[in-house]
Amino acid sequence: WGNWGKKLAIKNCELDLLSCVSVTFKKTVKLVNSHFHDCHFTFSYFLKGLKIDQCTFDDYLDFQAGGHNKEGCTITLNNNHFNGFVNFFDCWYESDVLIKGNNFTKGTNLLGKPNNIPVSFDKRLIMANNIGKLDFDTEGR
Repeated sequence: WGNWGKKLAIKNCELDLLSCVSVTFKKTVKLVNSHFHDCHFTFSYFLKGLKIDQCTFDDYLDFQAGGHNKEGCTITLNNNHFNGFVNFFDCWYESDVLIKGNNFTKGTNLLGKPNNIPVSFDKRLIMANNIGKLDFDTEGR
């Protein structure tokens, strides 16, 4: 855990585990055309944005209590396949969030209210062409 001051870019890879718990990313994070068997971003902040494009996640994906993208630094989830539940409980997004063309096989709480706490969006949430239940009121476990 801690501060990560370099860009993180994973492209065209297959990873057994990517664990980024309690990390403050000070530069852009990009995951592109990759396959993740196990991945965690619990309590992580993406100050300069996050782009996940054309990736597959096999298991539960946790973004809980994270987000915090700064002005002009977009969070983008585009054309991904999430085979497990995706947990956004208690996330706060300070800039734009784009969620397009994703398959949430076991759903997500992105639009739900687990423990009566919805995800916070200070700017635009743009969603289109997503598959799966997006408004669970649980953390999926």
